[in-house]
Amino acid sequence: LSYIALNINKEPFDNINLRKAIAYAINKEAVITAAYEGLAVKADFLLNPACVEGAPSEGVCYNYDPEKAKEFLTKAGYPDGIDIGELLVYGSSYWGKFCEVIQQNLSDVGIKCELQPMDTSAVIQNMKKGDFGIGNGGMTCDRDAGYLARFCHSRNVANSAVKYNDGYIDETLDKSDRELDSVTRKATIKEVNDYVMESAALLPVFFKTTPYAWAKNLEGSFNLNYYYIYNFSWK
Repeated sequence: LSYIALNINKEPFDNINLRKAIAYAINKEAVITAAYEGLAVKADFLLNPACVEGAPSEGVCYNYDPEKAKEFLTKAGYPDGIDIGELLVYGSSYWGKFCEVIQQNLSDVGIKCELQPMDTSAVIQNMKKGDFGIGNGGMTCDRDAGYLARFCHSRNVANSAVKYNDGYIDETLDKSDRELDSVTRKATIKEVNDYVMESAALLPVFFKTTPYAWAKNLEGSFNLNYYYIYNFSWK
């Protein structure tokens, strides 16, 4: 998952209407084309329902809508726009292009920012310490939906960019860990997902795909959105 994180404990990002303005301003498809040559899938949620068991496939999400972004910017108290300062950027791989598109998306609705490329480890450490306003992030998720806790459970707060420390999130995720019924557990995970997405502090952009090529006489079960390959054999 490639995403944008906003620091809810730092002005002006403590303003939920500003965060939603940013969320609606991002053109995920444009980011995919420019940064990853189209080899990715738009992310509506933090977990990929195509390869994560129990991940939600519907719920609160933010599709590209610049007019709605402008509406929320006005609600936030910035009808004439705002300069939000530096956007921290991993100084490697596709992240420069990723953030350049987002910078332009934000500018188009009246939100200015300056890209601040840094060593990837430095960006990660700054975000863990809360020493940032907005920054990019990436994570490889486990195949179980319980991995959502990595983003938002208080037990992981020291390593999280967004410091939720939210009793409801903790209680509901803990409940999902104890739940044996898969349907009930999926519904519980969706509750948390919607709650976190409503906060507009973790903004998923895309899930990278892993292209494979194989011979015609090889058969098997391939999950193209994940690195596991199962049950393959020669015909």
